[in-house]
Amino acid sequence: SFSYSSTDPIMQIYGSNKYSKEYVQVAKGWHVKESKPLDILGEVEREIDPFTIHKNIAAELLRKNVLEAETKRISEILKKQTGADMVSDLKLEVDYAFNVSLAYLPTYIIDFKRLGYGFACYV
Repeated sequence: SFSYSSTDPIMQIYGSNKYSKEYVQVAKGWHVKESKPLDILGEVEREIDPFTIHKNIAAELLRKNVLEAETKRISEILKKQTGADMVSDLKLEVDYAFNVSLAYLPTYIIDFKRLGYGFACYV
């Protein structure tokens, strides 16, 4: 049996469509462990992106991520054990047990232009 932590980026799904998924990859990782309940009362000048991806779709994306990661992991194990250069037609049956929770990650997004190109910085 193998397990993945909530801090593993494959177990984190961006729940909005406002920004490109490639750009928000930098916000994934260990800091999820530091999350705390969101208190928006009294907050000033905060923009919170609503979740636009349904919880069931997020769960399906998680299943896909785990299956891809497990396929890669098992392929590497088989290559190492057999000395093969490649493993193909690998079919896995994976049992899933996970709980989908919503989490907001505070991120400052700074858009700027430099030499005629647009950039976005995620802090």
